[in-house]
Amino acid sequence: MSPNHLVKNRRTELGLEEFQVATAAGFSLEEYGDIELHPSELTSTIELSRVKRLCEVLGLPITALFELPTSAPSAEEVTLGRKSLADLRRAKGWSVQQLAEELGMEEWVIGRIEADESAIDQWPFDFAAGYAEQIGLPVTRFMSIYKKQARN
Repeated sequence: MSPNHLVKNRRTELGLEEFQVATAAGFSLEEYGDIELHPSELTSTIELSRVKRLCEVLGLPITALFELPTSAPSAEEVTLGRKSLADLRRAKGWSVQQLAEELGMEEWVIGRIEADESAIDQWPFDFAAGYAEQIGLPVTRFMSIYKKQARN
């Protein structure tokens, strides 16, 4: 099921109106309307920190919105997850400039994320997933790292 339908169905299950969820999650009514209307809004436009807040309001795990498996990570994923994002990039033999070009971003974005990995929450899921893929970190492991950081 697409993220917009999951959100709408959950809101309906809870007996809430759009404006109630929008207000509680910190969205304008127009922004929230776009979330329920457009399948890619939550993945391509809304920052992860805001998606996380919406999930908290609706009582949904963030992994459910992005159709990620909730199984325990493999030993390889655990090992990869212990390395910094900068170390994973360097292990691929890439410079900050090369990764930025591959992702279609400015170098300062990569530098900021590598300096403070929690900064990834300022970008949409599609960017985070692309970043994880480019550095060889499975997106499921990347999201589990993000969830841990979001709780702190």
